[in-house]
Amino acid sequence: MTVDYILCGDSWAEKAYNDNNYNKYEKTDQDVCISDMLTGNYSTCTVPGYGNLCVLDELVKMDIDPDIPLLWIFTEPGRDWSRVYNVDEFDWLKLENYTELRQECIDLILKEISCTIKNPIAFIGGLSDFTAQIELPPNWTVLHKSWQEFIANQLPDSRFNFGWGASDVGWRMFSDNIVPSQQLTFMWDEQIKEWCYWEENGYFCHEHPTLKATYEFAEFISEDFNQWLNKTKATK
Repeated sequence: MTVDYILCGDSWAEKAYNDNNYNKYEKTDQDVCISDMLTGNYSTCTVPGYGNLCVLDELVKMDIDPDIPLLWIFTEPGRDWSRVYNVDEFDWLKLENYTELRQECIDLILKEISCTIKNPIAFIGGLSDFTAQIELPPNWTVLHKSWQEFIANQLPDSRFNFGWGASDVGWRMFSDNIVPSQQLTFMWDEQIKEWCYWEENGYFCHEHPTLKATYEFAEFISEDFNQWLNKTKATK
């Protein structure tokens, strides 16, 4: 099978979620992901629970053709914090000014990606919004900056602020005995309330998009996706 593109990312790229498959990390034949609802043949490079630079590591191991396009579902930059800044793994959870610092981390992650691989990339903001403030390579495209914002816009009483990986704070404060900063604790509480509202309306399963959320978002971006994919084919 000829591959038109590679789907990259964390668990948001892996599949759509429900109560039956939530604790099963790998996609099965019964599961679907966003690429199953878009045109073109694809393969995957997904690392559930890990950061964008871990996705990059896996791509490097795959030794892929630099002409193959990548559809990249962007995830929380905090997961790569220790690697970017050479500090303890969960240092970011203790910062009172994390929101002010995370943009720099996002930009440094993107710079490392651009220096490591030369593939055309279309980014979608997933567990984290895609909010680059650096000049992107000419063969990069922002297909949609925030899947979370799309979901919020489907619901009348949503109080969405911005998409970020609030679930990571919840995991660590309970499983690793880490006390998050007041800023992150407040932000976590506000975002979890929002996600619960989305779950009540069929769009979220814990911290992941459901089949409904995946189908509607794929339908929403399909035209832009097709244009991007056709453009990458034309430039080969």
